[in-house]
Amino acid sequence: VDRESIQAVSGSAYGELPVPVRDGYEFLGWFTASLGGSAVTADTVVGRTYTHWLYAQWNPVDMGDGNNPSGEMFSRLTITTS
Repeated sequence: VDRESIQAVSGSAYGELPVPVRDGYEFLGWFTASLGGSAVTADTVVGRTYTHWLYAQWNPVDMGDGNNPSGEMFSRLTITTS
């Protein structure tokens, strides 16, 4: 997931969020910041009335071959609110 977007309604739950897949990484969930931040689930109520972003956070998985993944540890999802 990189720069994908969904629509949400302010005051309502986000609803179904995409579940990204990335080779060599475990998806930790969607968060309000690229590092740290608050976890956001389908049941989380949208508190913003403007376009904002959620960040997929990742944990590298030991591949067992000495070649551990590297690169960005987050991906961004654009939320357009109405």
